Amino acid sequence: MKLYQALAHSLADHGIDTIFGLVGDPNLLFVDSFVREQAGKFYSATHEVGATLMAQGYAAVSNTPGVVSVTYGPGVTNTLTGVIDAVKSRRPLLLIYPDMSVENHDNRRNVPQRELILPTGAGFEQVRSPQTALTDLSVALRRAVSESRPVALNVPQEFFDAEVDYRRTIQRPTSAPGLKIDESALDQAIDIIASARRPIVIGGRGARSARGSLLRLAERIGAPTGTSLGGKDLFHGEEFDLGIIGKLSVGATAEIASEADCIIAFGAGLNQDTTANGSVLSNKRVVHCDIDPSRLGQYSPVDVGIVGDAAEIADLIVDRLNATEIEPSSFRSGAMAKELESGRTLTPGKPDTALDVRIALRQIDQVIPEDKIYVVDPGRHTIASWNEVHVKESNNFVLTAGFGAIGTAPGIAIGAACADRSRPVLLVTGDGGLMLSGLSEFNSAVRHNLDLIVVVCNDGAYGPEYQTLAERGLSPDVVAFDWPDFAPIADDLGGQGMTVRSYADIAGVAPLIANRTRPVLIDVKLNPDTMPV
Repeated sequence: MKLYQALAHSLADHGIDTIFGLVGDPNLLFVDSFVREQAGKFYSATHEVGATLMAQGYAAVSNTPGVVSVTYGPGVTNTLTGVIDAVKSRRPLLLIYPDMSVENHDNRRNVPQRELILPTGAGFEQVRSPQTALTDLSVALRRAVSESRPVALNVPQEFFDAEVDYRRTIQRPTSAPGLKIDESALDQAIDIIASARRPIVIGGRGARSARGSLLRLAERIGAPTGTSLGGKDLFHGEEFDLGIIGKLSVGATAEIASEADCIIAFGAGLNQDTTANGSVLSNKRVVHCDIDPSRLGQYSPVDVGIVGDAAEIADLIVDRLNATEIEPSSFRSGAMAKELESGRTLTPGKPDTALDVRIALRQIDQVIPEDKIYVVDPGRHTIASWNEVHVKESNNFVLTAGFGAIGTAPGIAIGAACADRSRPVLLVTGDGGLMLSGLSEFNSAVRHNLDLIVVVCNDGAYGPEYQTLAERGLSPDVVAFDWPDFAPIADDLGGQGMTVRSYADIAGVAPLIANRTRPVLIDVKLNPDTMPV
């Protein structure tokens, strides 16, 4: 068969049934073969960076590698922001790029693709010949999974039409042997925890499957619970849940965290955001647990690091504490519970008053299906979004902003919707992010018949920059925009649009959501001068 057919066949043999991308002449027949001959799904985007971000969202929700195919030259350069975002988010992607024929050296679209890819932090595999191509593909896919990052497969254009004998070639990642927990480190951790009077248990993205064990540990030692951003809503609804710890803390969380004398963290990186530049860990003993030894103490000094599964370590600590009959701390209290509950309360907005983004998001969230997948774009609305909108299970929150670029979440949200069609995907974005990439890819959601709900926090400006200029007494004109109304544009793009200008308007969101038949866009008009810092 032709190599383009063999590559499509090999992807199917590896269990890949979905590709994202844009086609040009070099990759057209490869994508066509994947869809027509292998019964694969191809989700086309309007821009290559959107395709790369969609693949990232797909990988995050499906727990399988995302696959992207675009054409050479500008097609490759257009992916780079998405590639860097996936590198920083540690998500596995396979990027299948044709390369310009070696005989076409002077073509204007010819660029050194390897030299573009490697500085992003992604891996690179060169297809050496048509006869090695299937092995090269398998190696690239294995590396993407085992290294948790994008890997590019660079295929010279002239190879695609070469005749090859197909053979099944699969190199799967080897399973790591079960980790034996270091007994000495465990003993040191138990000594620290037993002597703590005000401990806090923190769960991160790496502890999402350990909720029950962490809650048992927290109750056993009398500790409130909190999360890193990656573990958002892991303990949502629990009486002593502090929510997100660190720079994103709201209400009483920051004060309670400052009073603690011990932090026990599971699957959380303890980076500058979670530790508020180290202040959360100041004057505290720190026990850090993670399945990946390279993560222990990576960003912050710790007293004890334990390598292992979060649930297993937490259960062992509880068993040892029970065996020695060590009493729990008294850090939890009725007063703490009342303080946390009062911090969760926002005064409802009066029907005709100006919208507060926090109240508006909370009220809109109440009519969105609880079992949703939730994605947030970076911007001035982001902290309010993270704290006011919640998911039923922590795994339903897709962490974005790996690269901190606005406009990345729309593509990620669409990829998440492709991965799981059983529930809606809620995207909260700003007006700047929507204009940067969201509107064009909103039509991609329409074309692919996805259950996507977009809430636009529209303050008519680049919010953080607007705030900086206002604080300096300078005109914000250079970052203020007179955008068109987004709701009718959403209608024209094939979706359903709605504008919210007051709390009274929010009453119309519930019937819109309940009766939706296609992607929805809700344009929430906000005042840039009253947005939270």
